[in-house]
Amino acid sequence: MDLRFQSSVVAALQEAAEAYLVGLFEDTNLCAIHAKRVTIMPKDIQLARRIRVKAIVERTEFGMFKALMVVGVLGTDD
Repeated sequence: MDLRFQSSVVAALQEAAEAYLVGLFEDTNLCAIHAKRVTIMPKDIQLARRIRVKAIVERTEFGMFKALMVVGVLGTDD
Protein backbone atom coordinates (compact mmCIF):
# COMPACT_ATOMS: atom_id res chain seq x y z
CA MET A 1 0.00 0.00 0.00
CA ASP A 2 1.55 3.26 -1.13
CA LEU A 3 0.26 6.34 0.70
CA ARG A 4 1.14 9.84 -0.36
CA PHE A 5 0.58 13.02 1.59
CA GLN A 6 0.91 16.61 0.52
CA SER A 7 3.62 18.43 2.43
CA SER A 8 1.03 20.93 3.69
CA VAL A 9 -0.97 18.08 5.24
CA VAL A 10 2.11 16.71 7.00
CA ALA A 11 2.95 20.20 8.25
CA ALA A 12 -0.61 20.68 9.56
CA LEU A 13 -0.52 17.32 11.36
CA GLN A 14 2.83 18.17 12.91
CA GLU A 15 1.59 21.60 14.02
CA ALA A 16 -1.52 20.08 15.62
CA ALA A 17 0.44 17.32 17.35
CA GLU A 18 3.00 19.77 18.72
CA ALA A 19 0.29 22.14 19.98
CA TYR A 20 -1.52 19.25 21.71
CA LEU A 21 1.65 17.95 23.36
CA VAL A 22 2.86 21.39 24.48
CA GLY A 23 -0.53 22.12 26.06
CA LEU A 24 -0.64 18.70 27.70
CA PHE A 25 2.83 19.13 29.17
CA GLU A 26 1.96 22.62 30.41
CA ASP A 27 -1.09 21.20 32.19
CA THR A 28 0.98 18.26 33.43
CA ASN A 29 3.55 20.62 34.91
CA LEU A 30 0.79 22.54 36.70
CA CYS A 31 -0.41 19.26 38.23
CA ALA A 32 3.12 18.50 39.47
CA ILE A 33 3.49 22.01 40.88
CA HIS A 34 0.14 21.67 42.65
CA ALA A 35 1.48 18.47 44.25
CA LYS A 36 4.53 20.49 45.39
CA ARG A 37 6.87 18.63 43.03
CA VAL A 38 9.18 19.90 40.31
CA THR A 39 9.32 16.60 38.41
CA ILE A 40 6.34 15.46 36.37
CA MET A 41 5.12 11.90 36.84
CA PRO A 42 2.78 9.65 34.85
CA LYS A 43 0.00 10.39 37.35
CA ASP A 44 0.32 14.09 36.49
CA ILE A 45 -0.25 13.36 32.79
CA GLN A 46 -3.21 11.14 33.68
CA LEU A 47 -4.73 13.87 35.83
CA ALA A 48 -4.15 16.54 33.19
CA ARG A 49 -5.84 14.39 30.54
CA ARG A 50 -8.76 13.63 32.87
CA ILE A 51 -9.30 17.32 33.63
CA ARG A 52 -9.12 18.18 29.92
CA VAL A 53 -11.75 15.56 29.02
CA LYS A 54 -14.03 16.72 31.84
CA ALA A 55 -13.72 20.33 30.66
CA ILE A 56 -14.59 19.33 27.09
CA VAL A 57 -17.63 17.37 28.26
CA GLU A 58 -18.84 20.24 30.43
CA ARG A 59 -18.42 22.76 27.59
CA THR A 60 -20.27 20.43 25.25
CA GLU A 61 -23.09 19.86 27.74
CA PHE A 62 -23.40 23.61 28.36
CA GLY A 63 -23.37 24.24 24.61
CA MET A 64 -26.14 21.69 24.10
CA PHE A 65 -28.13 23.26 26.95
CA LYS A 66 -27.77 26.72 25.42
CA ALA A 67 -28.76 25.41 21.99
CA LEU A 68 -31.89 23.78 23.42
CA MET A 69 -32.77 27.01 25.23
CA VAL A 70 -32.41 29.01 22.02
CA VAL A 71 -34.71 26.75 20.02
CA GLY A 72 -37.19 26.70 22.90
CA VAL A 73 -37.00 23.00 23.74
CA LEU A 74 -36.14 23.76 27.35
CA GLY A 75 -38.10 26.33 29.26
CA THR A 76 -36.81 28.70 31.90
CA ASP A 77 -37.55 28.55 35.60
CA ASP A 78 -39.26 31.97 35.51
